[in-house]
Amino acid sequence: MSMQSDGFGPNPNVPPPTSTGSSSALKWVLGILAGLGLLTVLCCGGCFLVAKFGLDAVGTQVAEQVKDDPVIVEHIGNVESVDMEFIKTSQYQQETGDSDVMVFTIRGDKGSGTLKGGKTGPNQMGGFVLEKDGQEYPLSE
Repeated sequence: MSMQSDGFGPNPNVPPPTSTGSSSALKWVLGILAGLGLLTVLCCGGCFLVAKFGLDAVGTQVAEQVKDDPVIVEHIGNVESVDMEFIKTSQYQQETGDSDVMVFTIRGDKGSGTLKGGKTGPNQMGGFVLEKDGQEYPLSE
């Protein structure tokens, strides 16, 4: 009798398949996916940090520009921070139809408010209005 399979059972001359090959391939695929995921997180995190530093620089520039304005001195006091507000900026841009306007939260030792302004030149903001307690106060600069 020959050792060939008759179609009803395994051929005894052929070793049964082992799961180590597919398990090893699966580990490689999962390892590659994990590596790509980590790379994506690092890239997005890096982009976010670069954007945050850039916006912090804009906030610092705006703070320096408005800190001595009489309206700011009266209602905000000594400026402690100016932070750009992404969502409020987007909403304000839609309301005004002007893609160059920005909205900031400004904080000082006398309180906080919302500072809205637009681009007046290359890397230059102006036309600021302070909103505090439901009132608007145009800045004099």
